[in-house]
Amino acid sequence: MKLKTAIQYKLSVQWRSVLIYLGFFLLFAVIFPLMPMLLIDGVTNVHVDLLAPAMIYIMILSITSVGNDFKLFIQCGTSRLHIFIANFVSSLILTFGLSIVLKMLFELFNGGLIPNFFLQYQLITLITGGNFWPSMFLLWVFLILAASIGMMIGALLNRFDGYLRLAIGALSLGIVILGSILFQLLSPAAKMAVIDFIKLVIGLGANGLNSWQFIGFIFVVSLILLVIVYLLNRRQEVKRINA
Repeated sequence: MKLKTAIQYKLSVQWRSVLIYLGFFLLFAVIFPLMPMLLIDGVTNVHVDLLAPAMIYIMILSITSVGNDFKLFIQCGTSRLHIFIANFVSSLILTFGLSIVLKMLFELFNGGLIPNFFLQYQLITLITGGNFWPSMFLLWVFLILAASIGMMIGALLNRFDGYLRLAIGALSLGIVILGSILFQLLSPAAKMAVIDFIKLVIGLGANGLNSWQFIGFIFVVSLILLVIVYLLNRRQEVKRINA
């Protein structure tokens, strides 16, 4: 299978999944909340987040598609490098298209079309000040991050089996718990040093958050995750039943 064909295949499958997601999102996040608002007087403002559900869905979509598509592409003679490129390019295109759709929904349901009803992404608005193009770009960046996390998780799940998957998950959780405990045991000066380092990395200074440095930080994290995905795909084997 050629690279162009692999990208087209992934986009055709993923876009159908995204359209299904948007249908359910509009049903549960827009139509159902609007029913009591239209039937009952005096309903307060309703705010629905656009970012978190989209990131979670993109993450889940990436987790499921990485494993299934890998087996199909290998069987069709696609090289591992082309499989990685197809996953990467299709994720960029898919997340960009979804960010446009979410931005349109934000502009449509931001209190103008229906009073007291708002579709929002408060974190992005807080970082960008509500400016159109920076908000659009940062929304795309967050979706790329979600896709990268999902691809890495999917590659890990396909690389390892059974109890080893559980062990990796438990180890990851244990590292987070251990890190939080060690942070509490630090001296006040050491805690402040860690906090100042984190602020420096993400671009949070005395004048507020540097949005471009924050975007660069997310890009670096996404790049690291994609490198891990590439390395895992290079050694991943197609599992056969009763092999």
